[in-house]
Amino acid sequence: MSWLDRPQARKGFIGEDIVRRHLEAKNVVVYGPETDAAHPFDKLCATKDKRSIFIAEAKAKPARTFYPDTGINTSHLEDYRHIRERYRMEIFVYFVDEDSETIYGNKLSVLEQPREVEHKGRQLSYPLRHNGIVYFPLEAMVTVGSLSEKDVAALRSLSQRKLEYVDAAAPSSESP
Repeated sequence: MSWLDRPQARKGFIGEDIVRRHLEAKNVVVYGPETDAAHPFDKLCATKDKRSIFIAEAKAKPARTFYPDTGINTSHLEDYRHIRERYRMEIFVYFVDEDSETIYGNKLSVLEQPREVEHKGRQLSYPLRHNGIVYFPLEAMVTVGSLSEKDVAALRSLSQRKLEYVDAAAPSSESP
């Protein structure tokens, strides 16, 4: 099975398409990779008035079940930081969340700001790193749109969440 046939890749393409449609509805011109291979970011965007150019990165994944956050691979974060610093371009990370049926996110520079979040009597320090993922609190996110029933159904049909994940995600004394 090729990478493009895998459920997580297909779900990612749906998330990218949802973000593209959202941006275009906001009068943003969206450019995407032409090469059928791994790419350093999802979309290069420009406002029609040419006042702003930025990178949009789409993540088709819901927030964690037992924590008020969501995250990205640490290696991706390092790639985005490099791009931001090298090319001085802001990166907006969009999370396409089929559980909340919303699109939310923020500028990477905002998501990376240290913050404390109280959750179930504990203080969580963000950004929080655990098992190769860096998590950002939902309170740092800005809701930018809602998902259609069709989009929610398409995303849920490709969900990789299993009962084992939900059980494993339950807070323990060893979990972040």
